[in-house]
Amino acid sequence: MTPTTQLPLKFKNMTEKVTMREISPWGIGQQVICIADEFRTAPPHVRAANAFPVAGKTYTIRDVFDERSPAGEVIRTSFHLEEIVNEPMRWPQHGNVQSEISFLDTNFKAEHEFIE
Repeated sequence: MTPTTQLPLKFKNMTEKVTMREISPWGIGQQVICIADEFRTAPPHVRAANAFPVAGKTYTIRDVFDERSPAGEVIRTSFHLEEIVNEPMRWPQHGNVQSEISFLDTNFKAEHEFIE
């Protein structure tokens, strides 16, 4: 059984949850290793989160999200991790919706692809 989530209509074209069967190469339950943990340049409201991934540590993907352009093209992919749960925060750029911070996929490698 593949989990799916319906998002509020106003966010339908901007962010949607994906599963392994869809376009994302990432899947819920997949093991990933953090390869970049520099969050000093993140916006202040993002840096206010309690916990962030640490380079070299292994995490499990809990949710996958694709942010899309108005044309439907994937702009970036991010995910929530089983081992890190932050309190929801307000996102002014998305109409003050409350949501837990997600982490960009560019900060991770699939566990089997990681080379030390």
